[in-house]
Amino acid sequence: CGVAPKVEMAQRSEENVLALKSVEFTWPEFLGSNEVNVEDFWATMETEVIEQVAFPASIPITKFDASVIAPFFPPLMRGAVVVNTEKDKNLDVQPVPGSGSALVRLLQEGTCKLDEIGSYSEEKLQHLLRQCGIPFGAEDSKDQLCFSLLALYESVQNGARAIRPPRHFTGGKIYKVCPHQVVCGSKYLVRGESARDHVDLLASSRHWPPVYVVDMATSVALCADLCYPELTNQMWGRNQGCFSSPTEPPVSVSCPELLDQHYTVDMTETEHSIQHPVTKTATRRIVHAGLQPNPGDPSAGHHSLALCPELAPYATILASIVDSKPNGVRQRPIAFDNATHYYLYNRLMDFLTSREIVNRQIHDIVQSCQPGEVVIRDTLYRLGVAQIKTETEEEGEEEEVAAVAE
Repeated sequence: CGVAPKVEMAQRSEENVLALKSVEFTWPEFLGSNEVNVEDFWATMETEVIEQVAFPASIPITKFDASVIAPFFPPLMRGAVVVNTEKDKNLDVQPVPGSGSALVRLLQEGTCKLDEIGSYSEEKLQHLLRQCGIPFGAEDSKDQLCFSLLALYESVQNGARAIRPPRHFTGGKIYKVCPHQVVCGSKYLVRGESARDHVDLLASSRHWPPVYVVDMATSVALCADLCYPELTNQMWGRNQGCFSSPTEPPVSVSCPELLDQHYTVDMTETEHSIQHPVTKTATRRIVHAGLQPNPGDPSAGHHSLALCPELAPYATILASIVDSKPNGVRQRPIAFDNATHYYLYNRLMDFLTSREIVNRQIHDIVQSCQPGEVVIRDTLYRLGVAQIKTETEEEGEEEEVAAVAE
């Protein structure tokens, strides 16, 4: 897959945690930038662990600013800006009635503008609530109507409801892998997982994958629509990450750009572009592989991986991950008491398990090479085989050129 996989799959490891017995996470009093400094964070972890080895009597970190925790990305898969919005995550947000999909559509159309909501009449607010499927009473005041609408907005932006981790433990980790299970990015959670964490990983990637497979596809897509409206408008317009409009019945959609194609890649065109370097298109989709319909999510059917024939092989790949060796290592339950050990261990495991997969791929290709062939990587670091011209072949070509010239 190289550094720009066409399909990336979300995974979670809920039992890979940091115990909070000797670590107290703090959060900034004032909400600042969501950007985190990856190099600084990991350099601090490395320095701290070296000091603990050199000076065993030194007290390990007990207070930890949770807002600076950086995800792990292979350097060539990391975006120019890396974000972590966990400080904005609200674990107390309760599920609220209403259709997040309908609300996002109203915001995109300009029918509903949150900065003007205070000036709306009760009749207009009631009309908006009906369109979003939010129940209200005839006696509800204008403030109550506004609150109901804003509560749904906050729920969607928060990534629906965050899963509260067990008491005295962090929320585990989420990570995304290519179909070969090489880690493309990992995020270590303090608070419980929500769709917002997946949006952070995607937004921090050098190349947002054309297809992202996650079991909370609708929530991830809607959260992305609210957090990055200009970006998602280029990637899927008003389709909310679906294959087709969620307001219409789901239909099968062919995506020929997802088929394997062999051509050279001009990175100068795509480095700072929304266009993906492999598919040559800006189109992105958030899908799930679930087979059971979700009655609580009317648009879930529009996100089904089964709607795209080119994605059919990936359903089998996704199912096979569960019993694979790398998954067994990554899903191993483990609880750390030391924060630096926890983060460095996880980064090391991500690296080692991925390296083992890549080394095996290289070995398999080398074994299949014929005389005169050599393993190469293209500009996106995808593995391939190239022919080596021998001196005899070059002399033969020169003779042919001379004969043609005569």
